[in-house]
Amino acid sequence: MKIFYAITFLHFGAGRALLDLAREAIMRGHKAVIAATEKYDQYESQIPLIQEAEDRGIPVVLVEDLFTRDFNRVCLSTERMTKLFQREKFDLIHSHAAIPGYAAMLSSKTAYGHFLPHLSTVHAWSPQKSSWMKLQDVMFLNNMNAVHAVSYDVADFLIKEGVKKELIYPIYNGCDFSRIDGITGDEETGNVIDDKKLCIGTVADLSERKGIKYLIEAVATLPVRLLNNLQVILVGEGPERESLRQRTKELGLEDVIKFVGYSTNPFKYMMKFDLFVLPSLSEGLPVTLVEAMYLKIPVLTTDAQGNREIVRNGLNGIMVPPRDSRKLAEAIELFYKNKGLYITKTEQAYRWVVENFNRSKNFDRIFQLYDELKLKVSDKD
Repeated sequence: MKIFYAITFLHFGAGRALLDLAREAIMRGHKAVIAATEKYDQYESQIPLIQEAEDRGIPVVLVEDLFTRDFNRVCLSTERMTKLFQREKFDLIHSHAAIPGYAAMLSSKTAYGHFLPHLSTVHAWSPQKSSWMKLQDVMFLNNMNAVHAVSYDVADFLIKEGVKKELIYPIYNGCDFSRIDGITGDEETGNVIDDKKLCIGTVADLSERKGIKYLIEAVATLPVRLLNNLQVILVGEGPERESLRQRTKELGLEDVIKFVGYSTNPFKYMMKFDLFVLPSLSEGLPVTLVEAMYLKIPVLTTDAQGNREIVRNGLNGIMVPPRDSRKLAEAIELFYKNKGLYITKTEQAYRWVVENFNRSKNFDRIFQLYDELKLKVSDKD
C-alpha cells in the first residue's frame, strides 16, 4: 500500500505522531510520502523532522500552503500535489487537519477521477477558531471516509460541533518510549539549568492555546523566597515567543524564566525538571504530558480538554482550572512546600501511560482501519 500523508507543518506533537506513523508504514512493508507547508513565519522547527524523515527514506514534499484559509494559496498546493498523484499511484490518504485533507482530497480526484480512501486525524481544535472556520472544517471532515480523534475528549467535541458520529474513531497516538529510554540524564544542556535551584518547566509550541502566559503570570506572584530558588525552563518555539519574552521582561523575570527554543532532544531538559507544568487552554492529546509521566516527573496541568483524559487529579498528577494564574501559583507553591505529595503520584502515572499508550497496539488499530477503509471504498466502486 502506498500512503499519502498530509499535514499543515511537520513539527511539534502532531508532526512527530505523523512521522512515527509513516515510519511504521515503512516497517510494515508499505510506502509513504509526506506533504507539508514549505515555509511559514515562526514555524522553522519542522526542519529537524523533515531531515529525520528523509534520513529514513520517506520523501517529504513541501508545497505552497496547507495551513491558510486563503484558498488561492491552497489551490497552488493542490496543483503541485495533483502532479505528484499523477506521477505515482497512491492507495490511501491520511491527512492531519482539515485543510491538508481538503487539498489532498481534491488532488486525488483531479488526478484519478475518483476519491481515494481517506482517513483524517484531528489532534486538537483551537479555541481561537471562528464560527465560519469551524463550519468549514466540519464540512471537510464529514466528506472523509473516517476521522481519527486522538482522544475521547476530541471525539466528543467533534460530535458536538457536527461531525458525524459514525465517522469518528477515537484512538490514542502511541508514544515512542524508546526515544526516551536511551536518555541518561547526562546530556549537555549548557549553562541553562542550575542544579542547585528548583526547576519547573514545559515542552510546548509557544502558541496561545498552550496557556504559557498564565504560567509566566503565576510565577510573578510567587513569594520572593521561592523565586530566589526557582528556575523556569520553556522548551519550544511558536508565534507567541516574542510576546511571551516581552511579558517576562515586563514582570522582571528574565533571571528566572529561560526560553531555550526548539530542541530535537527535549528529554535532556525534561530529566532535570523537578515539576512538569502544562497550562493549556485546550489539547487534543498532549504527548509531552505522557512523556513527562513516563519519565516519572511530577506533573501539574489544567483541567482542559485532552489533559483531563491523561491526568486523574489527585491520583497521577495535579490539575487546576485553565486561565487561572492564581491557582497555578498556589499549586507550584504547594509543590515547593510538599514535594512528596506530588512525587508519590509518579509511579501510578508511569504505569498508566505504559498501559494506555502502547505504540504497537495503537498502531495496529490505525493500520487495521486503513485496510477497512480500502475495502469499504472498493465495495462502493
